[in-house]
Amino acid sequence: MYLNKIYYSNGIYGVQKAAEVYFGKDDLNDLTLEEAALLAGMPQRPNAYNPIENPDLAEQRRNTVLDLMVRHEKITEEEAEEAKNVAVEDMIQENYESELKYSAFIETVYDEAESLIDDDDMNLYTAGLTIHTTLDPNAQEHVEHLLSDEGPIDHPEGQEAAVVAMDTTTGEVLAIGGGRNKDDFRGFNFATDSNRGPGSAIKPIVSFGPAIEQNEFSTYHQYNDSQSEAYYSWDGEGEQSFRNFGDSYNGWVTMRESLYRSLNVPAVQNVRDEIDRAEAGEFARSLGISSIENSVAESYPIGGVNDIQTNPYEMAGAFAAFGNEGVYNEPHTIKMIEFRDGQTMEVDRQGEPVMSDYTAYMISDMLKDTIAHHNGTASGLNFGGLPVAAKTGTNENMDSWLVGYTTNYTVSVWNGFPSNDEGGVQSRTRPLFQSMMEHISNGVDTSDFSRPDSVVKVDIERGSRPAMLPSEFTPDDQIVTELFVRGNEPSDTSDEYDMVEPAESLNLNFDEEEQIIEASWSHPGSEDRDIEFQLTISENGSEIDQNDLSDFDYTFTDVELGETYTFEVVAYDADNDENRSDPISESIDIPDEESDFWEDFFGEDEDEEEPPEEDEPGEGSGDGDGNDNGNGDGNDNGQGDGNEEDNGEGDEEDDDDEAEEEPIDEDDDDFSTDPPEDPEDEEQEE
Repeated sequence: MYLNKIYYSNGIYGVQKAAEVYFGKDDLNDLTLEEAALLAGMPQRPNAYNPIENPDLAEQRRNTVLDLMVRHEKITEEEAEEAKNVAVEDMIQENYESELKYSAFIETVYDEAESLIDDDDMNLYTAGLTIHTTLDPNAQEHVEHLLSDEGPIDHPEGQEAAVVAMDTTTGEVLAIGGGRNKDDFRGFNFATDSNRGPGSAIKPIVSFGPAIEQNEFSTYHQYNDSQSEAYYSWDGEGEQSFRNFGDSYNGWVTMRESLYRSLNVPAVQNVRDEIDRAEAGEFARSLGISSIENSVAESYPIGGVNDIQTNPYEMAGAFAAFGNEGVYNEPHTIKMIEFRDGQTMEVDRQGEPVMSDYTAYMISDMLKDTIAHHNGTASGLNFGGLPVAAKTGTNENMDSWLVGYTTNYTVSVWNGFPSNDEGGVQSRTRPLFQSMMEHISNGVDTSDFSRPDSVVKVDIERGSRPAMLPSEFTPDDQIVTELFVRGNEPSDTSDEYDMVEPAESLNLNFDEEEQIIEASWSHPGSEDRDIEFQLTISENGSEIDQNDLSDFDYTFTDVELGETYTFEVVAYDADNDENRSDPISESIDIPDEESDFWEDFFGEDEDEEEPPEEDEPGEGSGDGDGNDNGNGDGNDNGQGDGNEEDNGEGDEEDDDDEAEEEPIDEDDDDFSTDPPEDPEDEEQEE
């Protein structure tokens, strides 16, 4: 046995180095009996007998070695008992700090090497391997600083946290934060060893991703987010109700809003009603979520601890595929292994397409709104112009998640209590995520996600179901831009905001006896709208009354004689009163109470002619069909052409031209006069 190659846990090789680290002694001759027995017993199970992490097991193992030394007569029983009386915890030097840097990352490297080499007879710690890794020391040191007590984040007492940073396009892991103040080697690694419920962070993986992949849904796809839809079936045992966060519901919502607001009802609707659940399970497994062994259950989108268990390492790999145009790369820390004999193992990492490019792009575009939209669940983050897609998640107040990515890097963050059954977590995922993403992206050109040819951007009229194109009348604030799989974009144009046709045939009638104005109108109608009317009445140009009506007539009773009234009718959509027609209007003059109706009827002074001045030649004219009307030249001479007596042609005295008017009965309701005689009868009489 080569003592300088024996592994003593915490990244320590060799018995002399172990004596220095654990006991502070450079010379092995200075070791006490109990110290020598402890070091002699560790190589069998170095991590299990780690005196810092497992002092009780280490003490049991040390005492076993002391008993064996007594049996083989190397020491006396008295010496053994004296050594046993020294507690292991008292043997370890104070303020011990492991000299092994980046312990969480190196642990993962060893685990990966074991799976790659697959040789039970090889001891990785003594095989003399040279392993080339994907480690970014700058990123690793930053994540360890963020998780330490000296870092900028105020971590709640008793809570743990873990972070994984990786290359989005290759799957190369750059840094691993395995826990708070973690400096032990082979201790529990919360980034890789934990099994935690992902909460809503799993929604793109088990619900919205499969819905787009299977059905080519658009980002505008509509869901009824209502309490009546808040249920799922559980293992054939009937329906189980659930609720949205905050116990609020939003009516009809798009897929985009459902995802960036992390609404539970639409996510469950996908699995319950829209997708093949077995295919969805395969979709999740292809993204590295190993705990989903069969079909996706209807409850999975809510992400409870008993449904799915995962860790930041797995989640980083899954989300990176969305940012890598649908190509999944298994997260890895090893590039190449060199063996002692000179042989090398090049690690072949081939990405695997696991979804359509349109699915990856549409999920990424929607997840950008998790941060960018003011209602997004991570809206408090601010990356300036850095295009970041992200998804949050909480699990029954025990786990908090934030997983996000750019085209360059993916960062997966978890925090919570060490135990799965302890709630009341105070989330620190946002500051951890922001600081880590900003740090690794600093000074690196980051392009936005590239829209593939399979996806088209289309302006849609907000609220249309199914999706419809906006018309020329659609207000700008009612137009949204959404993504469609090419070939599935809408072609019909909405008429929701088309201008309403105006009313027609506005008639006004004044009833003198009732002293009212009766207004009536018509309208061509609309097959898909309920049309109502706004009637505005003005008196002498000043508005005095306004009414909303569904009828086609109206009676105005507050009439004042001698005034002028204007009636204006505007048609509008009863469901959208901003959609209004052009107005039509009519006016009516109401006669004054003291006016002579008949003078108004016939015209003032119609019967009277002003005689010409005496001795002066004059020229008079008059046109009409009636009494004593004619045309003539000279003094008091006229030439007439009429329908009454004494009308004819010739020069006659005016005195002879006067004809008697037939009296009119003013009580006659018809206001009629006797009809004139037929001109042909006059000729016969002549």
